[in-house]
Amino acid sequence: QIADHCSALKEMLANLLRVTRSVAPVESALLTAASKELDDAMLKGFDYVCWRSQRISDYVAECNLAIKRFDNVCDTVRSSARDLDMYLQKIEQTTLFQQADFADLATPLDLGLLRETIDGKSRSRLEPLVEDYAAFEQILRKLETDVVGTNTGASKQMAGYYFYWEKRVYNAIVAMVVRSLATWTAILTVAQGTPLTAIRANFDEGDLVVSPRLNDVFKALSGVAASILTSASGFVRWQFDHAAGHGTCLFAPDLIVSEDEDPIVFSFLDDVAANPTVRACMVDANAVGRDMVAAAEKELNTWRQYTDLWDRKRASKMEKLLIPPRKSTVWFDTQLSRYAGLVDQAKAASDHVDVGLLRVQ
Repeated sequence: QIADHCSALKEMLANLLRVTRSVAPVESALLTAASKELDDAMLKGFDYVCWRSQRISDYVAECNLAIKRFDNVCDTVRSSARDLDMYLQKIEQTTLFQQADFADLATPLDLGLLRETIDGKSRSRLEPLVEDYAAFEQILRKLETDVVGTNTGASKQMAGYYFYWEKRVYNAIVAMVVRSLATWTAILTVAQGTPLTAIRANFDEGDLVVSPRLNDVFKALSGVAASILTSASGFVRWQFDHAAGHGTCLFAPDLIVSEDEDPIVFSFLDDVAANPTVRACMVDANAVGRDMVAAAEKELNTWRQYTDLWDRKRASKMEKLLIPPRKSTVWFDTQLSRYAGLVDQAKAASDHVDVGLLRVQ
């Protein structure tokens, strides 16, 4: 009988260690009530009991039941955590747009159409994430009901747990933004397939006219990086209960200043924008865009050497050359040779040059 008691006690203690050692620090406060119930059951083992007493079997049975109840509560917490983690993985693994989105592109897009396409792809991937994010409050309030016994979304016992998951949401959004900015920078840097957009250069009375202007191209490119960052505005921050002195899982409502102004949305945008990694990625993306525009300007400068070939005032200039004192035949031969050389160069030059995602034509 003593051996049976010892065996039962060892098995019970092994289960106790298995269950309690699996509790993560962030779960400890959440499991306060369940832990107290388990402790109350275990503390009865400190009473002196004869080894032949039936009370030992009852004690082991009671402890095993308490361990089982505690384990069930842990399972409830972790089941909710798995659901939340699944949503966060979708966010952090999302790239708002990809090079593959333009794999079937046959000709470069108009600059405005390119922005519309990128914004459309980003929106189609972002909207489901924002919709899923709305479930966070529901999941945590249900967990509060199951574990704490209330359904306020502002349980003091769960304050640390709220803080943990809101931080996880922030990290996931940062990961999505950084991943998308890095992808955009790569698209700007490495030319793959058909350039995504183009600028057209034409000579007009000897002047090289570029459409759209390179400044507008840079504004559009930097606007893509800015739109990636502002995707964080779709995820609302959680309220802080100032009276109670702790956070909640309740989404912060919009602040309406006046009827004439848009409401202020308390989102993760400001926090994500202040992240050092995000700021560095924004700088890199804009720097690459600026370098690409500078390279395009350099290519345009090589075409400006041909402006004399499109000079519409050349007839009047030729008439002036007939007014004494007239130029020598050697001077005319030199100028004609130069013009002939420019014509040959212009004919041999390609009608377009690709610079990153930009075609100059």
